[in-house]
Amino acid sequence: MVSVQVSECIRLLQSDSNLPIQRARMRVRVTVPASDSQRLREGIFKFGDKIEHEETHEQEWEVVGCLSAFRLSDRH
Repeated sequence: MVSVQVSECIRLLQSDSNLPIQRARMRVRVTVPASDSQRLREGIFKFGDKIEHEETHEQEWEVVGCLSAFRLSDRH
C-alpha cells in the first residue's frame, strides 16, 4: 500500500510540479573470483547504465558502474 502511495505521489509531482524528479543512480563495485567472471559478466553489464571500470586480477574480477533503481526493480 505504501509503495502505491509513493508511486502516485511521485507521478503527481512529476506532472503537476516544476520540481525535477529523477530516479536514483547507484554506483556499485562488484568483485568476484576471476573464474566466475565470464559467467557473471553479461548479467552485470545488462543492468549497468554506465560501466566505469573493469579489471581482471590474478584471482578476482572487478567492475565498477552505475545502476538505476528503476532497472533493478524491473527484475522483480
